[in-house]
Amino acid sequence: MDFNEMLQKVINYYHANTVAAILIAAIVLFLLFKKPKLLLLLIFLGIAAIGVLFLISKLESTGLEHKKIPFIE
Repeated sequence: MDFNEMLQKVINYYHANTVAAILIAAIVLFLLFKKPKLLLLLIFLGIAAIGVLFLISKLESTGLEHKKIPFIE
């Protein structure tokens, strides 16, 4: 998943759920000004979680199901 696709998903979520998006933005701004260390920790954990999920998706896509087994049709 590239950055443009993730950004498009965020924009689609914002258009579908305007009130929830505004509340999320308010919480992020609150954390930015009141507890910046916590905000940076949460951002780091989110990036780490995305990386782990990306790694799992790459590892599960390799296997025998994508290779044609000879003599079996």
